[in-house]
Amino acid sequence: MFHVKQFALFLFLTLPFFGYAQGTVVMEKKDFIFNREKDPGVEKFLSGFPELEKLDPLEQESFYWINLLRKDPAAFSQHYLEPFVEQFPELKDSYVRSLKKELRESPPLGMIAPAAIVQKEADRHANDLAKRLKKISHETSSGRSFSQRMADAGIKRCAGENVFEGEADALQALLLLLIDQGVPNLGHRKALLNPSFNIMGVSAEPTSDSVHFIVQLFSCQ
Repeated sequence: MFHVKQFALFLFLTLPFFGYAQGTVVMEKKDFIFNREKDPGVEKFLSGFPELEKLDPLEQESFYWINLLRKDPAAFSQHYLEPFVEQFPELKDSYVRSLKKELRESPPLGMIAPAAIVQKEADRHANDLAKRLKKISHETSSGRSFSQRMADAGIKRCAGENVFEGEADALQALLLLLIDQGVPNLGHRKALLNPSFNIMGVSAEPTSDSVHFIVQLFSCQ
């Protein structure tokens, strides 16, 4: 049996609050079987942003799945989270139980749009992680902090960032970030379900050994 490690790191900034958390998941490497029929409402929403066509398929899929989650958290739990943990029972724990409860009780959230200001910074950071730093971090290889990065990018009102290292699968990355196994403050989950965020950039960069860094950068405008 082959296992793959999945890593995720979160930082949330709404001045003056900072929070850091990191989790590691070891799971069996196998395909996740699920209903691949797309939601026409989410697809219609995203079709209004032609700039998404410039992103690679993994990044485009990330926009789709995050918006599907936010459109109807309870339905997302039923159709994707529950089958996921049934097929990967090693993930079943208190984090999954709390997530199921939270998604069942969550109202629909506003869908989240692409925006150049966050996309450019997500691209810069993902490239830096994959090509130079080669580990998950909110700091750059040159030592610039998250707050410095946001200031330099012109992101001043609010910001949250998830960094994921693992398989090149947008849905599985989202599910693992939501579960937040081993992350006591549930930082990734809070960012993904934050109703204040309404813009996002997503960037995915492979390393030389085909591991992907996925950066999700959220803000509000």
